[in-house]
Amino acid sequence: MLVMAPMVARQSNIISSVLRSGAMAKGILLILFLFSVAAWAIMAYKLISLRAARRESESFLKRFRSEKDPSRLSVICRRFKRSYLARVLETGLLREQDPARHWWRLSSSEIRETLDRAVSSEIMRLEDMLVLLAIGGSVCPLLGLLGTVWGVMDAFLGMETYHSASISAVAPGISDALITTIAGLAAAIPAVVGYNYFVNQIGAMTTEMENFAYEVGSKFGKR
Repeated sequence: MLVMAPMVARQSNIISSVLRSGAMAKGILLILFLFSVAAWAIMAYKLISLRAARRESESFLKRFRSEKDPSRLSVICRRFKRSYLARVLETGLLREQDPARHWWRLSSSEIRETLDRAVSSEIMRLEDMLVLLAIGGSVCPLLGLLGTVWGVMDAFLGMETYHSASISAVAPGISDALITTIAGLAAAIPAVVGYNYFVNQIGAMTTEMENFAYEVGSKFGKR
């Protein structure tokens, strides 16, 4: 109880400081809060979707390697809709090719070239919404800095108004400056960490897709 009481008091002081902050600080805090909610939602969605895609891709790859009949691959791809490897094969070869011309009659280099285009499209799909994390990671600290500068300026105006450098004159401006700085960093840090994590994951998936394109060409392409 002795430990919890100071913590509750500090939280209450932070909330009261936010409520007493100026209009500019409240506007910045609202923007940062909305972005933080959006960033966490994006990260949760990408984490779930990429993990599901990786699991299905592992299962699809095992099924692909055991399949000897290339005409059955279209059915297999439809069973693994979340797999990025299945989408690369389906969009790259199974959809774009003339039905009258079997794709496995292409040469290995032609298959790889066709799949490379599908890999590029799939990378863009996997990177969807990551740009918002990158933008937020750059903009949020600047918004916090804007609040800091505004709060410091407000503190100097308070000194001029009251003709004094007392705590009551400068406290509101300093409070706004510190709160917006903390909020900017609190919104930006998770976004930057999440962005770099997902970029690393997608980079590993890109390598898998490129290796898969080579494997398809080597397995079914004419030499």
